[in-house]
Amino acid sequence: SFFANPRAPRDSSMPFNVPARHPLRALAWVLAQAPEGSTVRVYWYMLTDPFAINLIIHHGANKTVRVILHPDNKNRNRLEEFFQDHGRVARRAFRDRLQVRVANTDGHSSNDCSTTMHDNSIITDNHHCTFGSYNNLSCPAQYQSWESLYIADVDPSQVQRFDQVWNSLARRTLQGVTGWTNLVPSAPSS
Repeated sequence: SFFANPRAPRDSSMPFNVPARHPLRALAWVLAQAPEGSTVRVYWYMLTDPFAINLIIHHGANKTVRVILHPDNKNRNRLEEFFQDHGRVARRAFRDRLQVRVANTDGHSSNDCSTTMHDNSIITDNHHCTFGSYNNLSCPAQYQSWESLYIADVDPSQVQRFDQVWNSLARRTLQGVTGWTNLVPSAPSS
């Protein structure tokens, strides 16, 4: 198990300051263990931590990384901020290395409660799965909260479920969902 305790934001400004048993290090380990050419399946409720964004982009260079993202303005705004901070290269790497689909939460509300895509996990082909409270790769999870993350063997039904959800969102790419189209423009045609 990996865990985090609240700490000062200044202590989290550099990757080498991330404590040894911090959940972000567990995510890095799980991604590094995934074989080259394999598929990494990711459910992300909140993707706002620059270290986590960079980590997943990095692993998209030699793996198929599929991300199902909750349709939240914070996600969109923080990704835009990440691209502004890191330039066009980061935007292109995100576009070219990751396959991202936006969860469809429309029409699923009841009793005036909003619906969220709150399944947060990383599932790899070599049978690792992450779970725990460190489930939204956000800045508050990195340094403001008590968090935990666990690594377990994956059940084949988790892969099947992700793939079913992924396939059902075929039309919900970043370029196909209103409000997300300008975040990562399509690659120029050759």
